[in-house]
Amino acid sequence: MSKTEAPIIEFEKKDAVVKVDISKDKMSAFIVVDPPVNGGDSVNLDMIHAALKDNFVFFGIRRSAIEDFVRKPQYRKPFKVAEGLLPSESTAGRIQFFFRTSKELVPRENPDGSVDFKDLGLVKSVREGDLLCTKVMPVLGNSGFDVNNKELPAKHLPKPILPRGRNTVISSDGQHLLAGRDGQVDLMNDVVCIYDVLTLDEVGPSSGNIDFVGNVVVKGDVLSGYTVRAEGNINVRGCVDGGSIIAGGNVVIDQGFNGQSRGTIDAHGDVRCKYIHYGEVKSDLNIETSMVVNATVQAGGNLRVLGKTSAVLSSKLLSRHTIECYAVGKPNDAHGSVLEVGSDPYILQRSKLVPERIAALETQIEKLERFILLFAQLKAQNRLDEDKTAEYEKMMALRKNCQTELAELTLEKMDLEQRRMTAGYGTVNILGDAQEGTLIIIGSERLLLKNKYSFAYFSRTEKGISVSPAKTNSKNR
Repeated sequence: MSKTEAPIIEFEKKDAVVKVDISKDKMSAFIVVDPPVNGGDSVNLDMIHAALKDNFVFFGIRRSAIEDFVRKPQYRKPFKVAEGLLPSESTAGRIQFFFRTSKELVPRENPDGSVDFKDLGLVKSVREGDLLCTKVMPVLGNSGFDVNNKELPAKHLPKPILPRGRNTVISSDGQHLLAGRDGQVDLMNDVVCIYDVLTLDEVGPSSGNIDFVGNVVVKGDVLSGYTVRAEGNINVRGCVDGGSIIAGGNVVIDQGFNGQSRGTIDAHGDVRCKYIHYGEVKSDLNIETSMVVNATVQAGGNLRVLGKTSAVLSSKLLSRHTIECYAVGKPNDAHGSVLEVGSDPYILQRSKLVPERIAALETQIEKLERFILLFAQLKAQNRLDEDKTAEYEKMMALRKNCQTELAELTLEKMDLEQRRMTAGYGTVNILGDAQEGTLIIIGSERLLLKNKYSFAYFSRTEKGISVSPAKTNSKNR
């Protein structure tokens, strides 16, 4: 080299350098690439993957993004090369109820779209063994992973606990809550309970009609047009004013019953009521009251109208065994009462219903026969298409069914008449006065009183109805 030539300075050649940075939560990984120096090699895939491996980045690598970065590298700028996956949310467990838990009273919608404002769904009756609620178990979410491929488990949520309360039982598999008895189911303070006694302040617009499988206690009144139905006993501490009572057990009405010519009482057990006005009362067993006015009262056992100020006015009393009362009718009463004993209430009821059904069947058969005759004429002229033929055959089958039922009911009517003629030997005991115009019926025997009878005991003998002094006991003294 001559003295006039400048010295040649050689610089060290350096390849691009890849540095990896991992976030504190290890859910992201970034690279920062220093550019090559003096003709060193540019960044490539092998460099990046080697750097990731050295830093234990194995999950969520963005391979496509890395390839794009290699084609157009951005030096000295952070670039995300991997991203972790968070665990998915677990689904919480819950209790699925199979009865309406809302306290809001909602009128029932009828199939025709109308709304029944007397059916508000206040009472939720259940039977023993009915399914009340069940566990819906939590669903564990999927695990996640950080960029170092460490598993991140989903959150475990607690299993739901069945809200077991009074008169409920848990199924053998521990998954379901069942009714332990018949009654009203209710959710109170997050606990499911069943009550065999339903207590109400009043039955009316605020409650709607009541239909319950247990016993019912009404602290106040049952208002006009509303019905209380229970499979057990019904106790109304007020009065029933134009409403109806239907009980599988006993009925007690502290302040009496005014049917307003529309209300009824129907009980399989005893009925005890302060007074009975303008309505119909039926009991399979005994009835006790102190006043009956313009009413029909029917007992399957004994019927007593007790109390020295009691009376029976313009009413019909029927009892299988005994009718006992103080005063029947009043002087110059144009509408005498009827006291009938010795007849089975079922026979009396069927004796009314069977003739009504016979009349309806006879009318229906008459109408069917007119249409059948018309169709027969069309058939003879080969003018019946497929639809009319089907309708013709349907009418023929319906007429046959009606005729069969009519024949059966006609025989039953004859049997009922015979059974009424040979009815038993009940008694009527009058501890006060039975006014003129009162009709006494014992089985098939009838006695219309032509004058007032006082302290009289009516019974049936082979010669008809006999009269003797009234019988007293500790209950009616």
